[in-house]
Amino acid sequence: MARDPCRSRRANLDSPACPHLPCRPLAHRSPRHPAPALPPRPALRRGLWALPLLLSLAFVAVVLAWLRANERADLELHCSASS
Repeated sequence: MARDPCRSRRANLDSPACPHLPCRPLAHRSPRHPAPALPPRPALRRGLWALPLLLSLAFVAVVLAWLRANERADLELHCSASS
């Protein structure tokens, strides 16, 4: 029966005695990434995605305020007319 040479050293990944396991974890072997081709964007430009969201929320707030004022005026008109 052949003995597995990796069996006794399975827990030790840094062991060079086992040809089936890497000498070091793969995180240490990660290649260096090249520098990005474009410079980082300024903060103002990064935040522009929120502009449509803020505009739509402002529009909804204005419509709700108008609706509330319109409803109050209607209620006051009907209450004063019935008394």
